[in-house]
Amino acid sequence: MANCDMPSPFHSAYIGPIPSIVLRDPSDWNVTDIRQLAAQSQNMNPAAKFIPPSSQYPPLIDCLPVEVLCYIFSLGTHEGGNGNFPVVVSHVCRLWREIALSNPLLWTQIRISSTSIISLAMEEGEVVPRALAFARRSAHCLLDIKLDLTQSFFVDRAVSDVYLHLHFHLLMSSAVDLLVDVHDRIRTLDVVTDYKELLFLISYRVVPLGMQHLESWKMSRKPHKLKKLPLDSHHIYDIVEFDASGRRGLSSPDSDSMNKLLPSLRNLQMSEITCTWNTWHVGNLTSLAINRLELNQRPSISSLREVLSHNQNSLERLELYGSLPVQPLLSGVPIPLLRLRYLRLGYWQQEEALVLLPHLDIPGLKSLALCDLRGTVYRESLQKLERPQFFAHLAPRMVIQPDSDSSELLQVLSTTYSAILADLESLELTGVQILSASGLRPRDWLYDMLPERLICPGRFLLSMPFLKTLTMDGSNAAFLHCLNCPISVDISSEGSDSDPLSTSQFIFPVSQLSTLRILYAEYDDLVDFFFNRSELPGGYPVFNALEFNLDAGHVDLFKEECKGRLDIFSFAYNTVCRICVKDF
Repeated sequence: MANCDMPSPFHSAYIGPIPSIVLRDPSDWNVTDIRQLAAQSQNMNPAAKFIPPSSQYPPLIDCLPVEVLCYIFSLGTHEGGNGNFPVVVSHVCRLWREIALSNPLLWTQIRISSTSIISLAMEEGEVVPRALAFARRSAHCLLDIKLDLTQSFFVDRAVSDVYLHLHFHLLMSSAVDLLVDVHDRIRTLDVVTDYKELLFLISYRVVPLGMQHLESWKMSRKPHKLKKLPLDSHHIYDIVEFDASGRRGLSSPDSDSMNKLLPSLRNLQMSEITCTWNTWHVGNLTSLAINRLELNQRPSISSLREVLSHNQNSLERLELYGSLPVQPLLSGVPIPLLRLRYLRLGYWQQEEALVLLPHLDIPGLKSLALCDLRGTVYRESLQKLERPQFFAHLAPRMVIQPDSDSSELLQVLSTTYSAILADLESLELTGVQILSASGLRPRDWLYDMLPERLICPGRFLLSMPFLKTLTMDGSNAAFLHCLNCPISVDISSEGSDSDPLSTSQFIFPVSQLSTLRILYAEYDDLVDFFFNRSELPGGYPVFNALEFNLDAGHVDLFKEECKGRLDIFSFAYNTVCRICVKDF
């Protein structure tokens, strides 16, 4: 490592002290600063201005102005990854190290992970030296911190389990100490853990200090993974809980404590994290996600109403994925969420979504995502059965198709709560199936226009006159077939009062659609959709963009079937086919 800090031979020809003005925010520069920088540039060694094409001279990148290198480094830092970029560039050469260490913005992304436990158990020294170094080098800049502390990492047997757990607690305590030290500089906080003590310590030691600049807080119990059914509960000692009251660790808390302690918090995401639902005092959120909760950990409908009421004047994005209440509340005025633009609902049974709808007033909704979790898990199970390494594990239990039906939900949305769909511009349907017939409503004019199996999806699509983007991910083929069914409507024109003129015109459901995405459809259903559309008379809507995917094993068959008979590029101005390669 020491060798990386030694200067290269060519640096002695032109390297000098870094101009002080490039260490400041460029927005603070003035004319005098720029002239000063230009003057310093004129006094540089000519080798730094013009490099002839010879191996005896340094690379051209080392001749770039310092402020340009600072900008390039900042771009690399914010490209994601594991946060190693500033460490890498600071060990290339002395010039780059001086630039990196002089730029606090490069050191604002701090990561603490369970993967460091083994080295911690084997070596001596600071518990989180890297995180502490980043905190020092970032000076007074705002920080983006991620804590990934999960017990699932404990698989190494080089150290006994007892010592591993002791070192894990030491690591967790040191991470909280760091949060305490920089609490006034935290901008985003991402916590992944299956230890309830971590969030408990944060609630008692960090939150009471206040995090004035915290804008986004994400919490998850473990990496996202769908469970088969929400029936098995975690042991009570394994439940990770978030305190939304803001009362822990305070001598005189009040109902507005959380908003005072976290005044800038706008994005809150929780996955497999339960909460103190009855004492929720987090407000002014623009984005809220509550995902993947067991039945006994979910909020009741009254508690969820309280959560939404605290944020009804600010909430723009709401995601309830596998966390919907299951017990209805018969009374209650709908909560007006006038600023809500995006809503995502993931349900194991359509009744869960039906329980929520009467309590929402969202006339300005622009994007809706519906996900049937049972159908999605079933599809994933079938895909795993095709892989040898999963077959022995799943086959003995027999993957049985679940009773996934969303017909009543779609019917209610297109009739009773049609205001939710009135202004929709984007719709995403994941695993949504229609198993029931259309006998949920009295017969009307639509029965004369569409086959009975298409009544429900047809009525649903006709309820969205402004829909521009439709994504169907493993959903029922009836939605596809509806797009190929012209419907006759009567259009009245001017005539005499006693005998007005009337003409018929054919329209297609969501004829105004611009983008259509068909993902993980059955091969036969996809081919039928294309061939049926090609057989329609002229005048069917042409999409601006069409995207679909095919399994790698179906590509040759698809080409053979389409050859000379079907031109899929005639359905849209831009057509994209993605090939899915299965990982056997």
